Amino acid sequence: QGREGSILGTPAQIEADRRTLRIYNSKQVQAAIDELVAWYEKDPVAELPDARKTLRRAAEAMAMAQTFGVVAADPDRSQALWGTTGPHSWGDLVVPVEGVMIDNPDNIYRSIPIDGAASYVIEGRVVHAAPVQQTMVLHNEKSGADPNQKVRSQEVENGAVSLDAIAVARDGTFTVTVDSSPVNGRTNHLQSDPAVHDAYILVRDSLSDWSRQNAVQLNVRRISGPPVKSLRSDAELAAKAATLTGNVGRY
Repeated sequence: QGREGSILGTPAQIEADRRTLRIYNSKQVQAAIDELVAWYEKDPVAELPDARKTLRRAAEAMAMAQTFGVVAADPDRSQALWGTTGPHSWGDLVVPVEGVMIDNPDNIYRSIPIDGAASYVIEGRVVHAAPVQQTMVLHNEKSGADPNQKVRSQEVENGAVSLDAIAVARDGTFTVTVDSSPVNGRTNHLQSDPAVHDAYILVRDSLSDWSRQNAVQLNVRRISGPPVKSLRSDAELAAKAATLTGNVGRY
């Protein structure tokens, strides 16, 4: 049970979860789940009794993750949004499991969409006790988004910053800048590629003691860039989520 107004329970997060559920329940995404289930059933691993029990749940978790991903992927209105996680709720809004590949149950995963031609400032605040580790890694492509993409052991990293290397003020605040300018030794800067308009930063807060440690509070500001595009419709997002469910599921 989540708490509205908490570090993760921001208004933007709750609205993204609400929209994700609406799109997840669309005919297109539900049809993509059925297709992925049929594809999973052809895999030899599906003959194992335990695999058969969880096969549909796996397809549904993949679809939820991909649907949340397309809702969150708006670099014109960039936010740090929490996804790829276990079931949770905000009041009467119940969000099912979102799973992709090698999700770590001790990580809180958030993504920040980035247009490489724009500039951003990420404002952070450590609320003690801090996570045992926090990293922000810039990726220029998403695994499986291109159906012709070769399988890799991990996604290519295009830059990273780590909380333990960032200057944090006495009040727990810090900033990370993101734009196309070179890093030049800055430990709190990520250099984006202006030719890549759908990059993202994967934020990992790793907790070793869930009774004490907190995720880092994050706020993202887009400070310059190309003209802002219109908000995409539910129908557009449903079509994209359905395609990614199939592509990433097979990947």
